[in-house]
Amino acid sequence: QILFNSLLIAILVTLKTIKMKTQIKDIVIGIFAVIGFTAIVMGFTNQSEPQQTYGTPESHVWEMYLMDTGERHYKYALNKMTGEIRELNKRETYTIMTKE
Repeated sequence: QILFNSLLIAILVTLKTIKMKTQIKDIVIGIFAVIGFTAIVMGFTNQSEPQQTYGTPESHVWEMYLMDTGERHYKYALNKMTGEIRELNKRETYTIMTKE
């Protein structure tokens, strides 16, 4: 009877250990399956290619001019493409200069 009980306990502990190992193994396999599926899905997404721009970039169109009268500093920006002149203020705003 004692031998039978100890054998039964040993079998139950072994089954529980096998079940725990199986659960851990299933969890690890599931995690890798999710990672693999995500990698495959991300590989099929179409990423837009960067657009090629032809011509002069806007950063090369504007030219800065500084004028110091002794009392005040004047900053002007000239658009070389359109001829637009902007007087730049301290608050990073500007006034468009017009012909009068």
